[in-house]
Amino acid sequence: MIQDGKNKMRELPEEDINKYKLIGNAGGFSLGFCVYIAQKHTPNFFDRVVGYRIEEHGIGEMMNKAFRQAGLPEDKQKNLTVSFYEEKPIS
Repeated sequence: MIQDGKNKMRELPEEDINKYKLIGNAGGFSLGFCVYIAQKHTPNFFDRVVGYRIEEHGIGEMMNKAFRQAGLPEDKQKNLTVSFYEEKPIS
């Protein structure tokens, strides 16, 4: 669980994803970095976000492949993709 002082963001189980609305995705070398990128590009991110999922595929995977092809050390090939979610509006 991640806290920014007032809000809590938790890792969502895959079976619960349909209960939430996707805000966006970010790729990077750590969960903290992905949160930073997401909050820079999403209006009112910390007021909206309630959860995240670390994805197997996406920008992180593409970055790892590019780093491998460039011959970078394996410790530089651990990027990830994170999807961020907010509550679905009640309809």
